Amino acid sequence: MNEREPELQEIEAIYEALDAERPEKALELARTALSVAKEPDPVLLFLAGMALLELERPGEAITNGRYPVDNPAPLTWRETQQEHLARILVLAGKYDQALDELEYLLSVPSTVSRWDLRLDPLYAPLRENPRFLELVNSG
Repeated sequence: MNEREPELQEIEAIYEALDAERPEKALELARTALSVAKEPDPVLLFLAGMALLELERPGEAITNGRYPVDNPAPLTWRETQQEHLARILVLAGKYDQALDELEYLLSVPSTVSRWDLRLDPLYAPLRENPRFLELVNSG
């Protein structure tokens, strides 16, 4: 097997398939790239998770999103992987689990901010949740 890092073109092709509403193709491309990667690549796992959500397979999507959080590779930003997992959890309707991840991300240095959570349309389903409101308004 020819193990290697994923090519930028492969990642772009997966994004293009997702943008074109072709989740089957995106998942196929992601799994092919993962099969020859040196180690499970967090970006490929996230993109595979997004494709799985589009295919209405949230359990598998969450598994993909959780893997890099539970098995961080050296020199990867665990917080970035947790943000990806939180996004997958919101899209899968697992709001309490997403809030667990977001609470952690706001307690450590990360790219997630309370303003992001207030403004990003992805988090709209959480905006009436008392726990979410407490999270974005404390601090």
